[in-house]
Amino acid sequence: MKRISLFCIFCFIAMVAVYAGDVAEFKDIGFSEDGSVYFFAQYGVTDKDFFSYAEIYSVDVKNNMYITNGVFKTLPSEQTVWTKGKNTFEKLYEKGSYFFNKYKTVPTSVDNILYIRGSVSGVDENEIRVKDFENSTVDNPVFYHFQLVSNFEGSGINTKGSFFVGVEKKDNNGKILERKVVGNASRKRSGVSSYKIDKIFTDKTGKNMVIVIEKQVIDHTGTSIRYMVETLSF
Repeated sequence: MKRISLFCIFCFIAMVAVYAGDVAEFKDIGFSEDGSVYFFAQYGVTDKDFFSYAEIYSVDVKNNMYITNGVFKTLPSEQTVWTKGKNTFEKLYEKGSYFFNKYKTVPTSVDNILYIRGSVSGVDENEIRVKDFENSTVDNPVFYHFQLVSNFEGSGINTKGSFFVGVEKKDNNGKILERKVVGNASRKRSGVSSYKIDKIFTDKTGKNMVIVIEKQVIDHTGTSIRYMVETLSF
């Protein structure tokens, strides 16, 4: 038992040494009542300094853009040291409640989740095919096909990464019913070494969609995990 415990401790220390950085918690706040706006947050505690932080974003789904005055942030600092990330998020949400409450947000229903990374083994995370349950019938099933294409240059903290996601809506015979592209292949984000599709879900109508992107960011503290979203309407 003692040997196993020591082995686990050594493995944990090795993982921390290699990974460092911190992993943000993704928070689904939900869609507005009409599905036109999506709200999400990310929060956590920085590695080594133990400063908590929180960020809340309001996204115009159709235009795939942040809403003016709809982004709220508490940056990591001495004022948030040794404070839980969740507590910092809740305080920030309360501060912006005047803005969020007018949209009557509703958290995403489990019935509208199309994909969660790692939930199914053997799936190519860069090419995902899921069924559109809202618009499918027994005789005419409809499917979504997502392809993430990323590009990176440089290494370490000098890495820059860009990506886009091609989305195709197809019938059972493979005929393309609709095609969209989200993301920006020309926008190179400094320090980003990886992009992955983490979740895909829709609002209650099935017409407004959110693609959650996990990104690995390298800086002087190590490699951290952060999130962003791409949105589209069908």
